[in-house]
Amino acid sequence: RRISAIRLIYTLGITACIAVTLCLLFSLEVYYLVGNFRFLPTWNDGLLSLPENLQSLREPEKCKEHHIALVLGGYKVVNRASALFKSIVYHHRGPIVFHFITDEQSREVLPTLFDTWKLPSVRYHIYDMEKYKARVDWIPNEHYSAVYGLMKLIIPDILPVDVEEVLLLDSDVIVLNDFSPVFDAFSGTNDSALFAMAENISPWYTQATATTRRWPARGRGFNSGVVLVHNARMKIANWTEMWRTETELRLKEFGKVQLADQDVFNVLAVSHPDMIVELPCEYNFQLGGQSQPVRCQKDDRLVKIAHFNSPQKMKMKSKYVVHYAQKYTVYQSMDGYVFRLREECAPNNSTSTLINDLIEENDSECGDLFTSILTKYRTHLYFNGFTPSSEAGDVTLVTQLSVDRFDIFEKVLTSWEGPVSAVVYCTDTELSQIEEFMEASQMARGRQNIAMHAVFKTGKYYPINYLRNVALNASKTDFAYLADVDFIPSQGLYQSIRLVVGKVNMTKKALVVPAFEIASSERLHFPKTREELIKEWDEGRIKPFRTDIWPVGHNATDYDKWKEAEDPYEVEWNPGYEPYAVIARNSTPQYDERFVGFGWNKVSHLMTLHADGYRFDVVPSAFTVHHPHPPSFEISRYRGSALYRKCMRILRNQFARDLHFQKLAQQAIATARP
Repeated sequence: RRISAIRLIYTLGITACIAVTLCLLFSLEVYYLVGNFRFLPTWNDGLLSLPENLQSLREPEKCKEHHIALVLGGYKVVNRASALFKSIVYHHRGPIVFHFITDEQSREVLPTLFDTWKLPSVRYHIYDMEKYKARVDWIPNEHYSAVYGLMKLIIPDILPVDVEEVLLLDSDVIVLNDFSPVFDAFSGTNDSALFAMAENISPWYTQATATTRRWPARGRGFNSGVVLVHNARMKIANWTEMWRTETELRLKEFGKVQLADQDVFNVLAVSHPDMIVELPCEYNFQLGGQSQPVRCQKDDRLVKIAHFNSPQKMKMKSKYVVHYAQKYTVYQSMDGYVFRLREECAPNNSTSTLINDLIEENDSECGDLFTSILTKYRTHLYFNGFTPSSEAGDVTLVTQLSVDRFDIFEKVLTSWEGPVSAVVYCTDTELSQIEEFMEASQMARGRQNIAMHAVFKTGKYYPINYLRNVALNASKTDFAYLADVDFIPSQGLYQSIRLVVGKVNMTKKALVVPAFEIASSERLHFPKTREELIKEWDEGRIKPFRTDIWPVGHNATDYDKWKEAEDPYEVEWNPGYEPYAVIARNSTPQYDERFVGFGWNKVSHLMTLHADGYRFDVVPSAFTVHHPHPPSFEISRYRGSALYRKCMRILRNQFARDLHFQKLAQQAIATARP
């Protein structure tokens, strides 16, 4: 079939137009690249690299800070939120600024938690909720979260003006995916849009009847577990006046709020429909008792934030809760040290912090030891529920342990009824196991005076003196009994110590608790009274601690005098003397954290006490007995490594030199006083 001339011309014309258009586009692209040659990629050693100028174009967006706020009240809430923190920094690559609205307990934990975590491109601010509670505690509230559940209403009153947008999260959520798109929720909205929330996927607000009253909501309402707030707009719109007026009006009509701040947000969404932007449900996948997850049936991989919004939290029996609780456990068990490798947004001319921190000692034969000394150990204080003692003259048992010593620790708790401050050196995974142990332990479960702290494992050495300092600094009583966890107190030791510290002047004084050991590990029996101990001592089943291995460590206690003593008696300090002692907590020197692993860790502290002018009195009647156990890895390494012993000698000599100069300085200062 022949093609007509007209059709041929038409086809050629179209083809020519397309060709010309492509040529023009190609010419423009070449012109742009050549004219802007600084953006052309280059080859370096066989690798294609983008120029710094092009990377800098992307830097503002990549390094834009996103703000996240949480209301955290109590030790246990912070502990639960630690998995949330990990999930956030795992999924969010850019800079993060946390805003923590806190009570007294959470303020004791969060600074140490984040300062020792050392997360790149993560900052935090802490706000005292006591300064703001009066602005919301007038609202009658039936929700179990109490006043904490109302604090999100006054976020614009708390946060500074330079925070334009902030994501408010409940502490019972977990991030499962990249959630950064949520910060674009206000794009394209006008100034009337103040907050963004996902739909409430329970029928709570639709169950109102004549006898069951509910605050008004639009349809099923919105859930306030995840709220993006436009802080800048709220300040301009007089947000405080709006929510207060609306709340006062609705309280008269509907009575107490039942879901805390959520009822107030919802009633505002009814009266001011343009105030709210609806988020996709995957940003708040609710797992409460009445939740109907099928209303947000998403591929599991698409859920951004799971929300355990029931009083039972992760323990609620539901297939959905069980599934997402397993994911929570994954984050809970993650090694938090890994997040120190997060990319840091910093000026191009800044030098790597790691390189700046390198020291020459790391190249020496003792480099591993020196590295451990300089390590910043992640620390989580008071991870369990704890009620501090308010009694004057009270005494806290201060100790530290590894996970394999928990069986002995439970025996210690049987004999010591007073307050305890104990640090456990563990991994993130082991911490959750420890919590289960504490809940199951008959000795620990019913007590509120046991403060547990976690220092997370890293490196090659056991940082024993750092652990001791953490436990000592976290104790809250006037006096601290400094002991190792493998020593079982005698019956009534706690009361005996309290009796003595109430009678004597404890200024610059250490009360020595005599230490004993079982002569044969074949018969594990721990005497409870002095009479029982003396009987077993006379029969050769008990003896003073380490008299045949390291006699200078405890012989100065004068055990023969202790047998008959009815009152405290003073003993002379001798080099090498390292008893377990009670001291006034606020005035005692810190342990020297250069001593890690085995050797000189405790005796160095006793030397410091002596150099500081401390006197040593022995407690009558009471005592402590060592619980035998296999040699620790640290002592085995010390005994088997000549290099280890050499490195410890270097540290010992440094310590002795520093202590000598410290004492000379103290003498000079004392001499110079008028």
